[in-house]
Amino acid sequence: QSPPTMSPRVSVCVPTYNGAAYLRRALDSARRQSFRDFELLAVDDGSTDGTRELLRAYARREPRLRVVENPARLGLVGNWNRCVRLARGEWVKFLFQDDALAPRALERMLAAAGPRDMLVVCRRRLRFEPGVGPALRRLYRDHLREHSIPARFPGRARVSAAEFADRFVELPGLNCVGEPTATLVRREAFRRWGLYDPELVMLCDWELAARVAVNAGLVWVDDALALFRVHPRAESAANRRGR
Repeated sequence: QSPPTMSPRVSVCVPTYNGAAYLRRALDSARRQSFRDFELLAVDDGSTDGTRELLRAYARREPRLRVVENPARLGLVGNWNRCVRLARGEWVKFLFQDDALAPRALERMLAAAGPRDMLVVCRRRLRFEPGVGPALRRLYRDHLREHSIPARFPGRARVSAAEFADRFVELPGLNCVGEPTATLVRREAFRRWGLYDPELVMLCDWELAARVAVNAGLVWVDDALALFRVHPRAESAANRRGR
């Protein structure tokens, strides 16, 4: 598929690997966005379950979808970074293959961003699929209640770099931002402060968000604009079992 001639405002990046079960729903949530100036970039990392075929078929009816197939497996973080390198938009909006965006997610998050802001974060909903046990459900819910932007910075729509840094050093290992599906990152931030760290097995998304926030602060949108799906086949669940 030939690339567009102009850069879109947002690159919605969908890194995929054996994600056919929920991928169509994720892509549909991007297509339904009220804000229209975006490209949809899917980068597949060697799927063997029909993901590639699904993406090719979807691209035939959605001209904004650009599909890239990695010639060799890069792994989770490597594929995230390839998405960033291939993105053409001013902003990078990750959308994981298991997740979904509310119809006004891009519109609301862009409207909240000022000309110098680098990171916008929204509230997200959790959806637990069958097979997720009560202990893991409790772990996610407790974390969401105790370690979120409103919990750390009550009543704030904007957090300065200094304020974020002060709280970060107190609780450096506890993610208060959420998964990349709940963030909007200006592409300039990756140029200034680097990509995701491939040396980290877990929390690579939190480390990147914190790295941007301690330098540039963040903007908080108190609306559930992202859905994060928890299921036993997710790569984070596989990491917990195997590493």
